[in-house]
Amino acid sequence: MAPFPKTWSLGAVGEQLEPLPNESHLSTEPLSRRALRSWLRLAHHCGTQKSHPGQSLDLLTPEHRLSYSILRDWWTARYQDGVVSAKALGELFGAEFFFKMVVPIFFGDSKHTGSQILGSELKMEAPLKELATLVRLDSEQSGMDLVESQYHKTMKELFELEFSKKTYYDPSLDYALNVDHRQRLRVVAAGLAYCQQYGWNVYLSYLHLTQTVANAGTPSSSPPKVVNPTLAQEGPVVDPCPWLEKTMDDQDNLPYYLWDIAEGRTIQTSMLLSRPSYIAISHTWGRWRKKHAPPVAVPGALWKIPENDRFQVQQLPAIIRSLVQSLPHNVDYAWLDLVCIPQDGSIIGTQEIARQAKIFQTAKYAMAWFSDLEDFQGLSCILDYLAVRMLELDPRLHPETDRCKKRALGGTIGQRCELFIGENMNAWFTSLWTLQEICLRPDMWLCAKTGCLLLANKSVPVPFSGMIALLENFRKAVVDLHFVASLHMSEEVSGVRDTVYWYARSELKPLLHLDIASLIELAETRQCTERRAEAIMSALGVTEWFSSALARNPSAYSEFEKDLVLDKYPLPFVQELARKSPKDFFAAKQRYYFEKTTRVYHPDIEQHGALLPFSKPRPSDSDLNLTVRSIGDFLRSSLVHETLWTWTIQGTGAVHMEKACVLHPRTPAMEQVLLAKMLPEFMKTSDGRLSSTWIERLNLFKSKEEKWVNLYRWIEQRSPPAYAVLIDASDTPGTKELYGSGVILECLEPGTLRMLTGFVFYDDNSSVDVTYAERVDWIVI
Repeated sequence: MAPFPKTWSLGAVGEQLEPLPNESHLSTEPLSRRALRSWLRLAHHCGTQKSHPGQSLDLLTPEHRLSYSILRDWWTARYQDGVVSAKALGELFGAEFFFKMVVPIFFGDSKHTGSQILGSELKMEAPLKELATLVRLDSEQSGMDLVESQYHKTMKELFELEFSKKTYYDPSLDYALNVDHRQRLRVVAAGLAYCQQYGWNVYLSYLHLTQTVANAGTPSSSPPKVVNPTLAQEGPVVDPCPWLEKTMDDQDNLPYYLWDIAEGRTIQTSMLLSRPSYIAISHTWGRWRKKHAPPVAVPGALWKIPENDRFQVQQLPAIIRSLVQSLPHNVDYAWLDLVCIPQDGSIIGTQEIARQAKIFQTAKYAMAWFSDLEDFQGLSCILDYLAVRMLELDPRLHPETDRCKKRALGGTIGQRCELFIGENMNAWFTSLWTLQEICLRPDMWLCAKTGCLLLANKSVPVPFSGMIALLENFRKAVVDLHFVASLHMSEEVSGVRDTVYWYARSELKPLLHLDIASLIELAETRQCTERRAEAIMSALGVTEWFSSALARNPSAYSEFEKDLVLDKYPLPFVQELARKSPKDFFAAKQRYYFEKTTRVYHPDIEQHGALLPFSKPRPSDSDLNLTVRSIGDFLRSSLVHETLWTWTIQGTGAVHMEKACVLHPRTPAMEQVLLAKMLPEFMKTSDGRLSSTWIERLNLFKSKEEKWVNLYRWIEQRSPPAYAVLIDASDTPGTKELYGSGVILECLEPGTLRMLTGFVFYDDNSSVDVTYAERVDWIVI
C-alpha cells in the first residue's frame, strides 16, 4: 500500500467520514448529532470489518487509527469506571437523546426511532454491545458528582476535536492552530491512555490478589488481562520520525544480512524464499573497543569481529538466542550490528550504515540490550508504582485505591533504578548511535544482559515510549510538594527519586512528538567517538550526501571527517539537512552553554555558526547543553518562507543569505504594532548573565516573566542596527491573524551580521507581508 501523504493525518478523523453525496441533507443536523453519526459509522466498520465506498478504514492513517482505538477504549470504559464514561457521553450528546435514542440500538432494538435517526446501517453488532454496560446505572449513581481524571477530560476533548465539525469547518477559527492543537492533543491523549491502562491493570491485579488472599489462597477469578495489548506493547507513538518515507513492503528495505537464530549464523536476506520477520537489537560498544586487540572469529559470523570490554563477542550466538527467547512473540531472525554489518571495511558494510532507518523500521520488533545490567526488577516495581500513583479513581467507587497505592510504594523500598550506574546515567542513553535507533523505534523493549525484559505489572513488556509517557505524565500529575520533598529525604524510596531524576537528565520528552529540530538538539548531548553525521543521518533522512559520495568514489569514506563544519559535521551533510528541512534547521532559537566553574548559563552568540542548530565542541570546563527554541512546537503546520532556500551554509559555519523576508511596517508613515517575544532579553540578571535558576522558565508561551513588545519599535531603537527576518508563518486562509517565528540579526559591518536571538510574533492587523522578499546578500557569522 502506498504511504499516506504527509499532510493526511493533519485532518480530524471525522473529516474522513463525512456523509456520502446522497446524504447531503444531513448537513442541517446539530453538530453533536453529526459527530455521533460519524463516530458510530466508524465504530461499525471497525467492528464488522466492512467498508463502504469512500469510507473504508484504509483511508485512516496510523495516527487516526490510534486516536480511534483509545477513544473506543474510553467509550467502552475499558480502563475506567463505566459510570464516568456514560455520564460524559450524555453530556456530549444530550442525556435524553443518547440514552433514549442511541442505547436501544446497542440492545438490538432496530424498531426504535433511534435507528431512524442514526441510519438503518448502524444497527450495532458486537463488539459495540459492550456499550450496554455503561447504562446499567441506578438513578443515584447517574446523579453522582464523580471524580473525573485528567485521562477522562483529555479523551473527552479529543473526541470533540476529532468529530465535532466546528473544529475544522468554522471559518472563524484558525485552521493552523486547530491542526497543531489536535496533533498535540493526540500525543497527550495517547500517553495518558497508556498510563491509565497501565495503572488500571496494576489496580485490578491488586484487587485480584486481595480477593485470593481472602479466599484462603483460592482465586475467585482469572488474573486481569491487558485490554488493549497493542497500546501496551507498542506504546503511544505510532509514527516515529514522521518526515521519513515508509515503504515497508519493499524488498530493498531489508538488511543485507540477518542472523538466523535456529542455525546460529549470518545469512544473506536475498537468498531467503519468503520475507523474514526479525527483531532489531540496539546496543552500545564502540567506546569500549579494544583498540590494540585484533578482531576475533565468532561462530556463525562471516567476518571477524572487534573485541570490547563490555561482553565477550565469542558468546554472541548464545547471547542472541537468550535475548530472543525472552520475547512475547516468536521471530526467526535477528539483526545486531556486529554480526549483520561487515566489520571488515567492505563497501557493503559502509552502505548498510546509511540504511539504518530502513533496517529498524522494517523490523517486526526492536530491543535495547543493556549488556551491563542483570535485570530490571527495581525499575519494574518503580514504574508499577508511578502508574498506580497517577490513577484518579472515585474513592466511593474504589475504596481500595489508597491501600493499593501504599502497597505499590512499599514495593519500591530498597529498589534501585537500573538506569543509573553509580551517579552516572547508563551508557546506552549517552550514545549518539542509540539515540538514532530509539528515535526510529520508540516502541523498543528494554532487555538486560541475561534476557530479562522490563515488564509492566510483571506481565507485559514496557515499550520505551511508554516509559517516557509514564514519567512525563507523572511529572505533570504530582504537584504535592510534601511528596516531592519526601523523595529527596527518604533513602528508602531513592529508586523513585532516581528514576524521576534520570528522566529529567535524559531530555527524551520530545520522543513522544519528535521533530527534526528536537532530534538535532538531542544529538548535541550524545557521545560519539567519530563520524557523528553517520550516527544520526538515517533518522534525519539525510543520507544522499553519503550515498552519492560513495557511488562516485568508494574510497571517499575516509574523507568524510576532514574540514568539518564547527568541528562536528561534514559540510555536504549540513547543506543537505538545511536544504531538506530549512524550517527546523533555521528554527528560531537561542543556544546557551553552562560554565561549570561559575555554574552560570551564557547565551552562545560569540561563536561562528550561531544560526546553525548545533555548536562547536567546547572545552572541558564548559558544557553546551541547552537550546531554547522560541517557537518550539507551537506551529508545526506553519509554512517556511521561500527565501530560506536561497540561504547556503559555508564551511566556517556562516550562512550566506541571498534573499530574506525582512519585516517592515506596510505603511511606514503610520504607527503599526507587531507583537513579539524574544530571548534572552527578559532573562538576564542584574549583571547581564543568564542565571541557571531561570532555566525551568524558558518556555516562551508559559513563563509569566516575558512580555510582548512591539517588534517594529524595538528594532528602531536598536544600536547597532538590527533586522527581524522571517523564518515561517501560519497559513490561515480567510483570516487576518498570523503567527510565526524568525531571527533577530545584528549588523557588525556592512554585509556581515550575527544572530542575536529568535522571536515569535502575533499579527492581527495585517502588518506582515509574508510574500515579501528582498535581495540582501548578507553573511551571518
